[in-house]
Amino acid sequence: MAPRATWQLEKYARYVVTKKGTTSGEWKYYSDKPCQRLVMTLTDTEHLVICHGSCILESHSLVTARAWMRGLSKTDSLLLMYKYKDGTRRFRVKFCRSRLQTGSSVCAEAADTLSKFFPVKVTEEQVMQSADKNQVRGQPAAVLSGEVTLGVLAETLLSGKNNEVLSAAYKGSS
Repeated sequence: MAPRATWQLEKYARYVVTKKGTTSGEWKYYSDKPCQRLVMTLTDTEHLVICHGSCILESHSLVTARAWMRGLSKTDSLLLMYKYKDGTRRFRVKFCRSRLQTGSSVCAEAADTLSKFFPVKVTEEQVMQSADKNQVRGQPAAVLSGEVTLGVLAETLLSGKNNEVLSAAYKGSS
């Protein structure tokens, strides 16, 4: 299994239900250490694997993940939830910054890659950070399409740095 994409993680947490039959529980945390690297890998066989040193914490085939897995991306963290027969399982990861990228941009890249396999909702603040970063480089910011909140649309139109390309639904309105 060759890696298609690999992301260094700062933290990984798994939600553990403390009492059977209830939803109450607690988060169990794992941190990146020099002797035990915390890594999330998407393999070329479409498996998502999270490893802590030589221990595999998560391993999921993403072939049919659109039916049972969802993600939520916020700044430098990604929450993943999946359904199984008796309930829902949750885990979250926090991305490490690299020499060239912030944790938020690494998270945005991972969310974009994983959204090809299952829905990943990106929070408004991450969309705006991404748009601001792209505008600094002189490139057009993200194309506004799909689910766009009123706040993002208003900020885009009122910012004065209006490089965004509006989808067909918004064109023609003043």
